[in-house]
Formats: sequence, C-alpha cells, structure tokens
Amino acid sequence: MNQSNHQPLDAKSGILCLSLTPCLQRTLTFSQLTIGEVNRTSKIQVTASGKAVNTARIIQLLGSTAWQLGFLGGPQGEVV
Repeated sequence: MNQSNHQPLDAKSGILCLSLTPCLQRTLTFSQLTIGEVNRTSKIQVTASGKAVNTARIIQLLGSTAWQLGFLGGPQGEVV
C-alpha cells in the first residue's frame, strides 16, 4: 500500500500562481460603437494581466485563496 505524506488543506492553504511574464492589459469601454466612424472611449482601465494573474483572480472570485508571485521591473512593474 502506498502511503502519502500530504497534509490536509486548512484555512491557511491556498494556490500559488507563478507568473514569469506578467503584463499590463488595457481595457477600453465604449458607450456606443458605430462602424466606420470615430469612436471615443468612455472609460480606460489598466490592470495586471497574464495567465497566472488571471488564474489567481478567478480562484479568488470563486472563494478560494490564491497568491500571485512573479517578476516585475521597470515602468510596468511600478504600475502593477
């Protein structure tokens, strides 16, 4: 019989999301969109993004604990 040394999850447990390539995502919101015309945004939102960042965000939205770990530097790192 194979015995495992895994510990049961407790309140301090969570999921670690490691991001080697985090980035910034710009989301534009328009009150209306008219094809063939100049369309102006009503809102611009800049947020951290990338596979691990988005995964951690969804894990937390689903009610679990997630930690985001990654490498940041330069102007984009300062924004995040």
